[in-house]
Amino acid sequence: MVSRVGKDELGQDLVEKCKELGLNPEFLQEDLIHPTGTVEVELDSQGQAEYEIKEDVAWDHLEWNDGLKNLAGNCAAVCFGTLCQRHSVTRNTLKNFLERCPKKTIKVFDINLRQNFYNRETLKNHSIKLLGPRSMNKN
Repeated sequence: MVSRVGKDELGQDLVEKCKELGLNPEFLQEDLIHPTGTVEVELDSQGQAEYEIKEDVAWDHLEWNDGLKNLAGNCAAVCFGTLCQRHSVTRNTLKNFLERCPKKTIKVFDINLRQNFYNRETLKNHSIKLLGPRSMNKN
């Protein structure tokens, strides 16, 4: 798992939970400036959830580094969505990562059309283009 957490209680809790679950936290970057990402959830009178995904959080600033470069070069599969591309720093890191994956790497693009965190350019010129020649599941 690759992500970025703030140097805060939520970030530390996430790192500890990863360890408890047997997930390697090696690629969880720590951000000294931005907080760990959160989502506020409110239920309306019908019980339908409304989400407010907080912006300018740690995972919006995922930095490209040698560790990610090495991981990309040995990656068998990668899954990513539109939400992680809302900020240029993480979007460029994802682009670098996908470009360095071996040709045989399975790339899964989970199209998350959340709030206002996507646009036609990101979908067409970043996400889908980086997949290369692949079939798409229309379901």
